Amino acid sequence: MRKNKNRSSNKRRTYNKKFYKVFKKGNGFVRDKITPDPLDQLNECGVFGKITNKIGNEILKDPIHKVTRSIVGNMYDPKTEKPYKGSILYTITKVGVCLIISIFLFGLLNVVGNFR
Repeated sequence: MRKNKNRSSNKRRTYNKKFYKVFKKGNGFVRDKITPDPLDQLNECGVFGKITNKIGNEILKDPIHKVTRSIVGNMYDPKTEKPYKGSILYTITKVGVCLIISIFLFGLLNVVGNFR
């Protein structure tokens, strides 16, 4: 029988599962409730802005997730590292991506607003 040369892949992660459940719920709350809405500035544009905000958030949901996931995937290996690290990295990265989109949109709306 051949032995597996890569023994590090056979190691199991050890972590406190009860604490991780609480940690995961806390991070989920931050991601869902505290993360800024990237298209929030559109709400100031009346009914059309509110409709655009709702549609835009649905359209941007998947790209934001994919960008966040790809950034975190470069820093975190789920097979060998504890899930706390992946969860907190995902939360921080998602908040950062949403803030960048918000700042970009705010600047874009100010530039467009100056041409009136």
